[in-house]
Amino acid sequence: MPLYYFMNATTVLTFPDAWGYYINGTWNGMIGDVVSGKADLAGSVMFITRQRIDFLDYLIHPSPGLTVKFLFREPPLSYQYNLFLLPFKLNVWLFTLRETLNYKDHHLHIRTINLYLYRDL
Repeated sequence: MPLYYFMNATTVLTFPDAWGYYINGTWNGMIGDVVSGKADLAGSVMFITRQRIDFLDYLIHPSPGLTVKFLFREPPLSYQYNLFLLPFKLNVWLFTLRETLNYKDHHLHIRTINLYLYRDL
């Protein structure tokens, strides 16, 4: 059983939109939740800054050898047929195709007009 069960505590998970920045005299994000009392504990790989050290008690102190790692979702596998299309979404490719056709039609139309105007020369 988890420790919070023996302490008669409840776990409530929240996902703030920021780690926490001091803006206009108040903290936002995760640090704002802890400072205001909305949260008792916050967990993250958060940098210790001069502003934050006055408001928070850190459980661990990063050592010089500590590295910060970020996790990202693995991109979809690319195959030979879709490798060229991956950089942009479908609507970007459709817009590019439309503009290419408009450009072609416009210049074909101008060439036809020029041939008509200068046919006697």
